[in-house]
Amino acid sequence: MQLILRRFNAFTLLGLLIFTWFFIRNDGLRTDEVVHFRQIIQFVGGNFAQDPALTTLPGYHWLMALILKITGSESMGLLRGINVLLGGASILLFVQCYRLLNLGDTRERLLQFAVFPIIFPFFFVIYTDIASLFLTVLGLWLCLKQRYIPAVLVLMLGVAVRQTNVIWMLAIPALTWLQQTHYDISRQNVLAFARRCWQLGLGLLAFATFVLLNQGVAMGDRSMHPPFALNAGNVFFMLFVYSLLLLPIIIERSKENIRFALAHQHVALLLALLLAVYLFTFQNSHPYNHINPNYFIRNWFLVTFTAGLPLKMLFFIPIVLAVLDLARAMTERPALILIVLASVLTLLPSWLIEQRYYITSFMLILLFRPSCSQRTEQIMSLMCALLSVLLIYGIQQNLFFI
Repeated sequence: MQLILRRFNAFTLLGLLIFTWFFIRNDGLRTDEVVHFRQIIQFVGGNFAQDPALTTLPGYHWLMALILKITGSESMGLLRGINVLLGGASILLFVQCYRLLNLGDTRERLLQFAVFPIIFPFFFVIYTDIASLFLTVLGLWLCLKQRYIPAVLVLMLGVAVRQTNVIWMLAIPALTWLQQTHYDISRQNVLAFARRCWQLGLGLLAFATFVLLNQGVAMGDRSMHPPFALNAGNVFFMLFVYSLLLLPIIIERSKENIRFALAHQHVALLLALLLAVYLFTFQNSHPYNHINPNYFIRNWFLVTFTAGLPLKMLFFIPIVLAVLDLARAMTERPALILIVLASVLTLLPSWLIEQRYYITSFMLILLFRPSCSQRTEQIMSLMCALLSVLLIYGIQQNLFFI
């Protein structure tokens, strides 16, 4: 019976991916697809200059251009189809990672990851995010299989797709090593990790050289992506997204989360400190975050909830709920400590508030978070599926974009 259910879920998910791709494959280019598609076609035509609007290293664009060269096509549908294949491969690798970690029943986690609302819509658009996700989860799977040399090489390739993956290039091997050594941070284990993953030093050296020569991390559109700046906006917005998209989990765990908080000293002082940091640093100051809030869902939230102090305080409530849930979850699953730390380090340099930057973080949170009751897990899967279908319909109909 379990085998039948697994196969039914797999075929249903496959059908959803194919069905959605069929209806969206030949749609006109949306938002950043214009830049990515233009860069790919430019490479196909033999012009290897970097598009001035492209902020990332062009690893994804080189791969897509190579595929178009081989197939003799310049089809948007083909490029979107490749993204769907990369997304499907990411789902399979996620399931294998979950099984290797032996964390419980894979069915609900598979569904939640496959249709997670800030991941699923990007399976069908010409963006770099799903290629980046695929390389990251492939690197994670290789690390869990203790094949660290190919894992580090794959994670280095991920940096050529999105520069911020340099944090995950370090965090993924460290995370799996800690998992395999039962979080024993002894001198012996640290030295053993350094010997096993010494190639990370070459990756860091290469990245540091790139940053110095490039005089920053972003390749293009530099005025909107200034180097060496610190901004807390994405950290707080990620916590809000966490509360919003993991709402069934937070509701079930909220009573115990509050008890956990009250059992620890200085909770009131820490929350006051968090509120102070939030009020003074959470600002909607990036020009792109003010563009067409009636179309971009993210921008609507940001414009609305930073319009005045009462709304800003209302926005703080789900942030507190997320902090309490993560704080307790980190005591139950120590891997989440490193995941949260790496997420913060990835997000702090970004002035633009953008939920796509959280895709890797949520992949790892979904993988390692503590389990809830079966009913709550099922509600979570259902909520993610319905939200994702609604989002992809709105995107296809040009009603909104996330």
